[in-house]
Amino acid sequence: MTRKTRHNKSQEVDIEAEAAGHVELPADAEPVSEHVIEEEDELLCAMRERDELFEKYQRALADFRNYQRRSIENERSAHRRGEAEVLRSVILVLDYFDMALKQNADSASAEQILAGVKLIRDELRRAIEKHGAVLISPLVNEEFNAMRHEAVEQVEPDGDLKPGHVAALLQPGYSHGEHVLRPAKVHVARYSDEDEQSDAIETADGPDEGVAGDL
Repeated sequence: MTRKTRHNKSQEVDIEAEAAGHVELPADAEPVSEHVIEEEDELLCAMRERDELFEKYQRALADFRNYQRRSIENERSAHRRGEAEVLRSVILVLDYFDMALKQNADSASAEQILAGVKLIRDELRRAIEKHGAVLISPLVNEEFNAMRHEAVEQVEPDGDLKPGHVAALLQPGYSHGEHVLRPAKVHVARYSDEDEQSDAIETADGPDEGVAGDL
């Protein structure tokens, strides 16, 4: 801290020392008023308070930077753990594929091959459901939902089939939380009124961008 002095008849007097009463003024020096001394004391207090606040600011800034670093490290660690968990599930499915490929193609029957394929399909479905994937499989006559279903074709209503409802499921879809990973592809019963039909059904172009989300 810079030490300030006051000139009085070519005499330099240390203000801080004078304020503390540690300096004897020369005999020919003019006495310093109490008002000046009070102002000097207030200035010194303000400077000390400034230094304390700056030190607190530096500590707070260092703590915040450490928090940011730890948050980034924790996020990366959680991401790696999630990836590892998914990979472990998929590796098990690959084991089933390897077992199937080791079978003797000449001696294996069509029924055995189909049973093996079904086993692998079921294991893979369990793996993705374990990580939050939910099957979208609308039933016949279920109301068409443009946010979860994709109308591949519109067909004429038959029997009890209601217009604007699912006529057939072509391919199931999957969702994860609020995100649709893939909409279910369906046939939809046609409306008799073309205007009403166009307002109620999205055709085979699929859902709007942003409906399908990443896992």
